[in-house]
Amino acid sequence: MKNKHTYILLSLFSMFFIVLALSRKSVNLKNDRAIEDIKRYASSPNVIITVNESKVTGDNRTLFINQLLEIEKIKPHHSSPINKIDVKLCVSSDSIVIDLYQDSEEPTEFWIFGNGEEEKGYREVGRINITDKALLDILLPSLGFAE
Repeated sequence: MKNKHTYILLSLFSMFFIVLALSRKSVNLKNDRAIEDIKRYASSPNVIITVNESKVTGDNRTLFINQLLEIEKIKPHHSSPINKIDVKLCVSSDSIVIDLYQDSEEPTEFWIFGNGEEEKGYREVGRINITDKALLDILLPSLGFAE
């Protein structure tokens, strides 16, 4: 009887870890897909980018595209996302929305969430580091980076 209980406990314990591993794999796949989508849209020659409903043009558009193509998965460093920025990438009649948040400790680091994912409790899909003062001023005009 004792062996049967031990077997059941070990089976339940094993199933728990299998489910945990599969759910983690699912989140990673979802994040990878989101990064691929962002890069696909950003690399389109016809992409229209809006930041907080204002169109990004010229050199700033090019700089922002290059930054989006550099999305990385960065290890957390005990900071948090602040200053939400709404970004929309449009190609023809298709579009995706990403939410950028400035890092609370590194002012040039931005967390990326796809399609309002942070409101659903999902993790970020990646981060970018923007050092260009003019582009930072477009993203966060109230902070006055270009001065």
